[in-house]
Amino acid sequence: MRSGVESFPVLAVIGAGASGLAAAVFAASEAKSQNKKIKILLFEAASSAGKKLLATGNGRCNLSNAVVSDNCYFGSKTLFNKVYSQFNNADTVRFFESIGILTVCDSEGRVYPKSRKSESVLNALIFECRRLGVEIITDTKITSVKKIPSGFILNGEYTAKSVIMAGGGLSSPSKGAYGSLIGLLKNEGIEFSKLAPSLTAVTVKDFPKSLKGVRAAGSVKLFGDKTLIAVQEGEVQYTDYGLSGIAVMQLSAYISRFSDEIKSSLEVDSVPDMTFNELKEHFEKTKKRVPDLPVRLFLSGLIPEKLGDYFMKYSGMPKDALLFEINKKQSGEMLRCLKAKSYAVSGLKGFLHSQVTSGGIADKELTSSLELKKLKGIYACGEIIDVDGLCGGYNLQWAWSSGFVAGRNCVMEKF
Repeated sequence: MRSGVESFPVLAVIGAGASGLAAAVFAASEAKSQNKKIKILLFEAASSAGKKLLATGNGRCNLSNAVVSDNCYFGSKTLFNKVYSQFNNADTVRFFESIGILTVCDSEGRVYPKSRKSESVLNALIFECRRLGVEIITDTKITSVKKIPSGFILNGEYTAKSVIMAGGGLSSPSKGAYGSLIGLLKNEGIEFSKLAPSLTAVTVKDFPKSLKGVRAAGSVKLFGDKTLIAVQEGEVQYTDYGLSGIAVMQLSAYISRFSDEIKSSLEVDSVPDMTFNELKEHFEKTKKRVPDLPVRLFLSGLIPEKLGDYFMKYSGMPKDALLFEINKKQSGEMLRCLKAKSYAVSGLKGFLHSQVTSGGIADKELTSSLELKKLKGIYACGEIIDVDGLCGGYNLQWAWSSGFVAGRNCVMEKF
């Protein structure tokens, strides 16, 4: 059996993603401030730490947001508030500045490293780990954690007095998410809320493949059993299976929490800067002024051509139709398509394509210190817990906040 430095008690952190790196840093910092001699081992199944962190914010690392509240999160809001109150967005900015990363805030409140490079954030975290004496062990997948009199034994090889589980969820397996800790904890009787992909594309029933590749600004409404749930604005991307883009991905966070019985739909407004009446007036004026204008040309002044072609076909018009040739029913349907085209949701793209996992360890299983009530000495942080946020830096903020709480409290309470 191995336990790092034999004379020091060991804290094992499983998972070197954002929350695991944070937990290791804050645990080491707390130990140093209290003059406690602890060996911290940070295990990572992949060949290097922080692979998923490198991809966040399209490689720019959107590490927090200027405005954070529980309205930006799903799952256990009570637990989120308890954790966030101990380490908030201002604490995040101060922490990264303390390790050499200056931050900037864009017009939408998203906080980035001044370099706009995720590598700078990851490199700073790894350097801070090493500066504080944390040993990072890569290519080591932890598949068993067993209780022994002195604490725990991992993979039958590494002994530790206490453990922090930061193995993430099931999303983005190509970036190091394996989900092995989920099965391990379930086998120990830990209850999880429903696990589902979130911040992902939405699949649509009988979606027209002709729209693949179209990108257009829009406003998207989500309905669940015909009740309006949420509205998001931003680019809408049309694929061969359904809808994607920032607005749709935000709404997927709500869909992931629906029960299987709820029938949901997305309603896309392709000209959100005009009311229906303004659009209708524009159509009537154009038809009166240029009656022989091709409908395709009229639509191309509002939306991408391929989307216009689909709306014409959906409204029962031939491709070469002229404005004066279409009847009231056809023009009415075309205008409704422009302002409120509805698509029946058939599901979500899976964990392979999702940015984050919805669901996780149920809040009733955790103390306010993020220790598992049924498995004393084991703490959890990050995506494995039933807290997930919208796009905009909220999930990384949860990683830093929960990493701080788990790391700091583990050292205070167990060493």
